[in-house]
Amino acid sequence: MELLRHLADLAVLLFIAGGPLPLCISMLAGPSGRFRGAAAAWLALLTAWCAWELTVVLLLGLAGAYRFPVVLVCEMALAGAGFALLARRRGSLRRAVSALTIGKPLSAAERTVAASTGLVGLVYLARLTTLPILDFDSLWYHLPNMVVWYQTGAFAMMDTTGRPVVEQVLRYPYDWEALSSLFFFPFREDFFVAVPKLVSWAMLGLAVHALSVRLGASRLHAMAAASLALVVPFVLFDLNTLRIDIPFAAFFLAGIWFALSWAADRSPADLALAFASMGLLSGTKMTGPVYAGLIGAAALGVRWRRVPPVESRPAAVLVTAGIAFALLAGAFWYVRNWIEVANPLGLVRIDLGDRMLLPGSITIEMIQRTSLARMFDVADPVHWKTLLTQVAARLQLPFVFLAAQVLLLPRAFAVARGDGRRELWIATMFLTAMSGALFWAHTGTGAQGFSARTVTPFVGQAFRYGFGFIGLVAVVAAVSATGARTGSRWTVAAALIGALSGVFSGTLSEAIKAATFTGNEIEWASGLLHRLGAAPGEALGELVSALQGRLPDVVAPTLAWGFGTALVTVAGPAAWKRLRAATARRRAVVAILVVGLGVIAIDVGRARRDAARDVLYGGVTQWISTNVAPGETVGYTFSVYSYLFYGRDLSAEVAYLPATSGSRAEWEERLADRGVSVVALGPSLGRRRSWEELSAAIVELAWLENAGSDWERVFGEDISVTPWLWRRKGRGAP
Repeated sequence: MELLRHLADLAVLLFIAGGPLPLCISMLAGPSGRFRGAAAAWLALLTAWCAWELTVVLLLGLAGAYRFPVVLVCEMALAGAGFALLARRRGSLRRAVSALTIGKPLSAAERTVAASTGLVGLVYLARLTTLPILDFDSLWYHLPNMVVWYQTGAFAMMDTTGRPVVEQVLRYPYDWEALSSLFFFPFREDFFVAVPKLVSWAMLGLAVHALSVRLGASRLHAMAAASLALVVPFVLFDLNTLRIDIPFAAFFLAGIWFALSWAADRSPADLALAFASMGLLSGTKMTGPVYAGLIGAAALGVRWRRVPPVESRPAAVLVTAGIAFALLAGAFWYVRNWIEVANPLGLVRIDLGDRMLLPGSITIEMIQRTSLARMFDVADPVHWKTLLTQVAARLQLPFVFLAAQVLLLPRAFAVARGDGRRELWIATMFLTAMSGALFWAHTGTGAQGFSARTVTPFVGQAFRYGFGFIGLVAVVAAVSATGARTGSRWTVAAALIGALSGVFSGTLSEAIKAATFTGNEIEWASGLLHRLGAAPGEALGELVSALQGRLPDVVAPTLAWGFGTALVTVAGPAAWKRLRAATARRRAVVAILVVGLGVIAIDVGRARRDAARDVLYGGVTQWISTNVAPGETVGYTFSVYSYLFYGRDLSAEVAYLPATSGSRAEWEERLADRGVSVVALGPSLGRRRSWEELSAAIVELAWLENAGSDWERVFGEDISVTPWLWRRKGRGAP
């Protein structure tokens, strides 16, 4: 029975993930789908996949019909439409496969870099599916709102903490979370929910590679630069979260590629996908419209005197579809804000002189107050030390290699001048400079909180706002390396050392996060590194103590990456040659074995994730799944980890209980009105507090623990590590 259920879940995953693919493939095979190289074709495929998947979610959520049966029907309809288009166009599948296939065989150096990058992706696919999400923002508001949509079938938003800042958080655009929420449906849990993030990671690398080659970089240098951009430790650390910074960077680089390709080649498919990418940008983050505007300005700057008309009917349909999607994805959440609070930007107030254009409680001055542009003092050595320490902590060798190659920038101009590349090179340099300036001016890049007065180590966390800038630096580095004729040995060595550094440091940061999450008194990674100068012995002692028993989680992925890269590099070509020469029957046997191993791996991954979830979440999700019946509500207060209270299967109803200033009787009446049968409190984010501190700060805790209370604590011991749960006395498990 379990095997049948597992196979059924995999079939649902196949329909949901694969539903749009036939339509995407038909675009590659159509008369308007001309793309420069396999990287560009794969980037087009994945961008179109994101667009179709998001279209399904947004339209169903708008209609209040975002439910599993309707989603499945829509995905099957997309698949049917795609297969019908492929059937109408003779030889279309062959043309699509040809577009996605690398033309010139890879050299030994290129094969090594490709194997290294691919193995990093496989290592992180395993990590994304076997390790639960521990990121603060993901557990605070990304995932809880996604679960509400999954449960209600509509885009209801949840006030997750009652803090004023949440009012603006609930006004963010949520395109990426909407797309990712599709992956709750196949397994009815969060097993695959972070895997779309890996798709966006691949899109970022493909965009860097395609743009680098278009500007004149050699294929090897483009591959190495893309690899280094992808294995920056903080980029890898960000993968197992629901934060939107990697997708945002991917859509930004993809938009640049499609817009500049349209400007150079006049392809309607590029124009349609440029619009789609800009729509995805705008619907992923509130700064997205600014970045989209930069892309549009750069493309029009290249073609300002000769914008080509759209001549054929299929091309016109394709471009119209791209524009329609851009309006849907880009404007959806802003229109919602306009309807609900009369301001598309939520609570951000916009003034023109003395006249208020848009109402709100957050001013532009407040937003800019914590940016590096406002806070960084170039004459203050402490600021420089803080910034450079965070570069060392978060970006490490991969970024250093890219930055060092950029120093040879003058050598790149000769490469970029050839073959009509001059205007595209100028546009790329403009976008690189502007994206760097936007990062410098981004809120929170200097410190956290509107009341901050100096640059703090939090700047390391804010580097994720600059992932798009890092991608463009990689493009410039690839062209510079080609112009400087950096040797293949040095290029491959940099890619391999960068990948080794990225995998080891990324998994080390995850281990530190896990240690922090489970209550060990240790600082977050960049804060710990910041203290090494003042008290290195103490900082290293904390690190070693916290990581006891977790070193295999760091070493095993690094060894797997190294062994896999060596094996594919050495034995891969011969194995591929033998497979191509094998009979159809033998190839079928190999395919069946690969599929079988994949099915087993997914089953093992789910089991490992369940075990890790119980350890890292302290067993609370399993307890709720077992002891909270359908229709019961878990009410919580004084917690930022509300996602933990939905249970493993995401079926529990969860309600936030604002702090009360009334009497105990009024509070009990509020619980009864909301149907709360279980009350949750905490955890207190790793800070060990005495009972006196907690009960003095939280009056509800004293009421729940009072000897005469109608509630009894049924779960939790150390509130600094796990939540405490209470159930009404006499009401046991269902």
